[in-house]
Amino acid sequence: VGCVWYIYDNLSSFLGTSSAQAASTPPVVDPDAQAPQPIFVDLEPFTVTLSDDVTERIVRLAITVRLEDQISHDRLKLYKPEVRNRILMVLSTQSPQNITQSETRIKLSQELARTLSQPFEPLVAGQRIQGILFTEFVVQ
Repeated sequence: VGCVWYIYDNLSSFLGTSSAQAASTPPVVDPDAQAPQPIFVDLEPFTVTLSDDVTERIVRLAITVRLEDQISHDRLKLYKPEVRNRILMVLSTQSPQNITQSETRIKLSQELARTLSQPFEPLVAGQRIQGILFTEFVVQ
């Protein structure tokens, strides 16, 4: 027991640091510890047929909406049929030739965010959308 006490008491000299140095070392702090938790709404997958005079494609995609606040989350849940309708209306305007291009997907994500940010009737304020995430995107 005496040997253990001696080693513990003199550990800093074995490690080359003084006990004052060890005590003055600040604890590691996570800079993101106070960041707000993300708020997401997962929507059921969409299947849409896109066609024009030349091509017809079937698109299946799943969308997750990232929101800024709980109020927007609650609104999207409450108005889910209107949310789905708005998304389908935007999807139906897409070109079957362009839907496979990555820049088209980026523009689609931005357009969906703008569309879902608009207030639902009879509300005055819109939803605070941070982003649209495609969690599934299949084109056939």
